Amino acid sequence: MLCPSYQTWRKVSASTVRRDLGALQSAIKHSFQAQLITRTVVVSRPPESLPRERWLSRTEAAMLVAAALGFQPTACDIKSRLPLTWKRIYRPQFHLCLFLLVGLYTGQRKEAILSLRWSRVDLSRGKIDFRREGTPETKKEKARQRQKRKEACVPYHRVCVLTSSAPRETVTIGHVILWEVEAIEDINTAFNNAAKRVYLSDVSPQTLKHTSAKWLMQLGIDPFKVSDFLATSVPRFLKHYGHHNPDH
Repeated sequence: MLCPSYQTWRKVSASTVRRDLGALQSAIKHSFQAQLITRTVVVSRPPESLPRERWLSRTEAAMLVAAALGFQPTACDIKSRLPLTWKRIYRPQFHLCLFLLVGLYTGQRKEAILSLRWSRVDLSRGKIDFRREGTPETKKEKARQRQKRKEACVPYHRVCVLTSSAPRETVTIGHVILWEVEAIEDINTAFNNAAKRVYLSDVSPQTLKHTSAKWLMQLGIDPFKVSDFLATSVPRFLKHYGHHNPDH
């Protein structure tokens, strides 16, 4: 009785209620296994909502990177509503630019990108390990990726060109994404402000993962290889992104 009425009390979407009740279900299961309670309790959750279809076109991705570099459209085409001229108005946010490029090239979650350290990046061999040392894996797995050397080096070298103060000699220490020499806990504010500057709606850092997955599927790459690259289970990957494959 209490679970169905929880959504009415919280006044949030069904997906949020499902996530909250899932956490409650996990806590009850853990407490039972640790013998803190004598019996389990059945937690009824609402059905899973439809996956989001929002992803970025290559033009939109370029616009978002331009916004991270401080540019804003000053004139747009009437028919296509795409920017025609740009002007740098804001201070460039190189940390956000690097975050966007890494997200689009690797398709990893926000937490995995923000926690990535230079010691886990091998530019010479084209390998990136998003797993945290000493941290056990969860359902939200983090990938070990091997990319073509050019693709693996693009995000870092692009930012090095954009700023002469990039720490070339200290790329093996510290976090990859830094703001004023400090690691970043959350990048939502900077991301949302950049999206507003180029009039992109219904986008979030998670949109980068959706975009990367759909770009790869649109190229006709083997879904099994893409799901392994993105550290996503094959059934879940095919459910959310399989219809973007030209051979679907």
